[in-house]
Amino acid sequence: MKRLLSTFIIFTFIFITGMPLKGFAAVKPKIELKQAIEIAKNALKLETKGYDFSYNYYENEKKTWMLQWNQKGGVSGSIYVFIDAENGDILSMNIWSSSDQPTSKIPKYTKDQGLKKAEDFIKKLQPLNYKYVKFDNSFDYYYPYDNIYSNTYNFRFIRYINNIPFPDNGMYVSINKNTLKVVGYSYQWDEKELPSSQKAIKIEDGKKIFEDKLGLELSYQAIYDYQKNKIKPILVYSLKKGNYPIDALTGELLYNYGPYFGSPLEKNQSMDKPAGSNLTPEEQISVDTSSKYISSNEAAEVVKKYFTISDKYKLESSSLFINKLENSASWYLQWNYRDEKNNEYGNISARVNAENSNLMSFYINSSDYAHKSDEKPALSKDQARKIAEDFLKNIEPAKYPLTELREYNRVYPVYENETGYYFTFIRKHNNIPCPFNNFTVYVDAYSGKILSYNMSWFEIDLPSSENVIDLNDAYLTLYKKCDFSLKYIKMYSPVENNYSNIKLVYSLNKFNGYIDAKSKELLDYSGNPVKEITPVAYKDIKNTPYEKDIKLLVEFGIIDFPGEKYLPNNKIQQKDFIKMLVKILNPYYEVNSEKDNYDAYYKIAVERKILTEKEINPNLTVTRQSAAKYLINSLNLGYIAKLNGIYSSIFKDFKNISNEYKGYAVLSSGLKIILPEKGCFNPKKEITRGEAANILVNYLKVNN
Repeated sequence: MKRLLSTFIIFTFIFITGMPLKGFAAVKPKIELKQAIEIAKNALKLETKGYDFSYNYYENEKKTWMLQWNQKGGVSGSIYVFIDAENGDILSMNIWSSSDQPTSKIPKYTKDQGLKKAEDFIKKLQPLNYKYVKFDNSFDYYYPYDNIYSNTYNFRFIRYINNIPFPDNGMYVSINKNTLKVVGYSYQWDEKELPSSQKAIKIEDGKKIFEDKLGLELSYQAIYDYQKNKIKPILVYSLKKGNYPIDALTGELLYNYGPYFGSPLEKNQSMDKPAGSNLTPEEQISVDTSSKYISSNEAAEVVKKYFTISDKYKLESSSLFINKLENSASWYLQWNYRDEKNNEYGNISARVNAENSNLMSFYINSSDYAHKSDEKPALSKDQARKIAEDFLKNIEPAKYPLTELREYNRVYPVYENETGYYFTFIRKHNNIPCPFNNFTVYVDAYSGKILSYNMSWFEIDLPSSENVIDLNDAYLTLYKKCDFSLKYIKMYSPVENNYSNIKLVYSLNKFNGYIDAKSKELLDYSGNPVKEITPVAYKDIKNTPYEKDIKLLVEFGIIDFPGEKYLPNNKIQQKDFIKMLVKILNPYYEVNSEKDNYDAYYKIAVERKILTEKEINPNLTVTRQSAAKYLINSLNLGYIAKLNGIYSSIFKDFKNISNEYKGYAVLSSGLKIILPEKGCFNPKKEITRGEAANILVNYLKVNN
């Protein structure tokens, strides 16, 4: 993963800086190739003997040398260095070698040692600008994949101007955990004059603009319940018109990126295959249900009922898709037309509900609607809106009265001559918006024709709106739990076609989209409570025998129990031991729940055959023999442990170990996971939480 990430960073850098030039510009760069090579080798202490060398030169926002060394002789290794050709700054560096790959998950050096190395490195390369950066301690928590399966520590340093962060500027450093070598580095620093914070509007004024132009509203939102595999409505306070930065000098909203148009709910669509003989009950239900579907020809007639499709169009594709998420079926239809001689073309796509014959979507792209550059639009926005409303009254007479027009902020500039107008109508239930139930209509400004239409409508029961907090309380919660503050951002400049425009803004950070309208909890877009990201630090482990092991597992994200105490001398319960073991096996797995959902960890443990359903006993204290069984099973060695009569007496108390556990005890000891105590295995001895940490660290040394 690290190698792929490094490659991605390199090619992203190439894309930003520009394409390579075969010859140099009229004005040669201040830093010539020889100087660039010397800067790289001296500053980074590169040993390049035995490497092939190549280079490129780029000009765009910066004049840049890209230096590349690839190891000879069939040995895998590479070095990339980007040098600013104007001032000699090292902009980016990556070193990769197959010999540096880890042989154990247990690092030789601590993260604190890695941080010290990173700080010394950037201080050496940027002695002046180093004074204006701060270590971003939250970076590691946003990128936990860098922990257990990575051979590097990764550190981010953010630039600050008068205590205002500029996240797009700063340094990023990767340190090898086992050698303390710097293997990755990037540096971004804008030298241009930045907007002065002295001219910024007050934060109270910024909040007022946020509330007036963006704002919160009580709304129903549809989220996907992964455990129940269905759509679930929730009642929340959500952002009414998006989350955009506010120019701190002018108070204007800034649209430096477009919103994501699409629904996370439109997925899990699959086409059912023809059923064979000996149908299962589920297959039989599908067959019975399919008999209720309209034919593709009938679906095509539904489309033609509302839109004129010329005879020159040919229906080239008709596909029936089953959406298990919505428990529905739809026909997807595609008409095409092309006349190359007259340079004419047309494409029409539509979706029709196969059960109730509702037209769900329509889209046409045709040369018939091309307009001349000097042609003026025939319709105003109000006239186009009337066309859209009349269409909805006709096609959905029952649903349309339940909706209202929702005006969104314009992300893109308003042109002198609009080619068309988009209208979005969202459902309201008891005067509360339901944005997931909506119509969108696009009306061509020249012909007055509707060129696209889409209906998204889920028939689901909505929760009660009783006992919800009011809007003022929602804002108090938002500002208390989220960060609304000043920062510098880089924005895209259409004129210069790059991100050279720097703005001082007020922005809302650390907000994942929703506030529970009753509990005031922050929710993510899956409807799960957002856990506050705080470093885990236990006050009761210092000077204990297993302090180092506990800290290592905390660093890996394996131990994350809440509170200030780990309680290392307490006996460990099965649920906590299984949770930590599963987190080692699946470091990317995250349980999102209002409470620590041990069931999810047990589900994985059973699937991995670590234990059986019958063996689940969350509050059971783990013994040495049961720990051995869980660990050996997780290594897929359980079938060997179960072999009878092949294990010799290697413990003084071997006869005290039941036959069921003898193999597990011998294997766990032989692998140095659970070590003997004065020659005895002590199978029924209960394990403490501190001992569990030590055992799991031993396990990590084996499970590479």
